[in-house]
Amino acid sequence: MTKRYFMVLIISIFLIFDWGCQSKDEKGMTRSEKQAGVVQAIPELPPAVIGAINRFFAEAEIDIVETEKINGITLYDIEFKENRGEIEVAEDGTVIDITTVITWQELPSAVAETIKKVLDETGAIAVRLEKAEVQAEVKEESGKKVIVRITPPIFLYEAELSRDNQRGEITVNQEGKIVEGPKWENNGN
Repeated sequence: MTKRYFMVLIISIFLIFDWGCQSKDEKGMTRSEKQAGVVQAIPELPPAVIGAINRFFAEAEIDIVETEKINGITLYDIEFKENRGEIEVAEDGTVIDITTVITWQELPSAVAETIKKVLDETGAIAVRLEKAEVQAEVKEESGKKVIVRITPPIFLYEAELSRDNQRGEITVNQEGKIVEGPKWENNGN
């Protein structure tokens, strides 16, 4: 027991000394972290979530972090500044989905046709187009919520819409079938 306590003490002193010797900038990042494009540690994000962010969005700056608990599973929805996209990650680092902002030219033709049809029918305009790569989902198995990986991933396309004093969204699958929406709400609500 004494040896274990002594080892923990030595390791703690080393880590504190090492941490104190690294010069950090105004964002709290070391020069090597900036060079590697590493997202700085945010207190509410577990290390596995930070690892997932660094794999897919290392150069992006975090704008908004939202958490959701589903029967003991914590999900982190992280949005990045400058329309860089977003990622939803489980606490254990499992990526649920990755969303990137795209252009009309990047939409599959069936998806573009469906969205244009909705725009014509509703008198709306598309203010943003996104592509979501769904890699996992939370499902119920044997009365318990679990994360199930999806192989190969599913691709969904979302259009954020605007008309009059309303905003809305529509989600379309790769084949051009409407999966969700259009859903409308008043701007400011």
